[in-house]
Amino acid sequence: MMRRWAASFVGILVGVLFWSGTAASSFLFEMGQGSTVAVRGTSNVRGFTCRSTAVLTQGAIWASVQESPALVAFSGAPMQVVVSSIDCGNALMNKDLRSTLKEKHYPTIRFYLQVLKFIPGSTRSDGKCMLLVEVAGKKRQVEVPFTYELTNQAMVLKGTVPLAFSQFGLVPPERAGGLITVSEQFSVDFSLRFVPLAQE
Repeated sequence: MMRRWAASFVGILVGVLFWSGTAASSFLFEMGQGSTVAVRGTSNVRGFTCRSTAVLTQGAIWASVQESPALVAFSGAPMQVVVSSIDCGNALMNKDLRSTLKEKHYPTIRFYLQVLKFIPGSTRSDGKCMLLVEVAGKKRQVEVPFTYELTNQAMVLKGTVPLAFSQFGLVPPERAGGLITVSEQFSVDFSLRFVPLAQE
């Protein structure tokens, strides 16, 4: 059942990308296993990468496939990254980052996927997405390039979101009385696996 339904999603979306006259349709998704997020940044000492595989949704995500232009409009539950799951490979760095992100008051980082703009011509290609990012209670909208891949099981999106701590009213972490400082700019790499849900 799931494979047939997933195949119908891929068939309609590929039809929209390749041929005109394909009817628009709506689909229901959840975040699939294998989705990851990585925060990359630098300090005056070295670079660092903090990773999380705790990417989830509390509820379903609706996706409406549209023909002209070729895009998918999303609504419903946001994607969430559990702040306590972000691992920098160093206990002190983990503590500093979670404190900076105000984990006690805002235990999750939220990503609201709004619109995907596809470039017709392939089931594995590039596009752009409108994304609303919420960190420590503050929201910022960004447009970022991404790579997408469609299979008969899922839609996989990969991309990088450039951000800055000051966009969310945050001060970069520091240690040793300010001798070690983290740069204002950082980026979030994402690999998101959307799995279709059967509809009643």
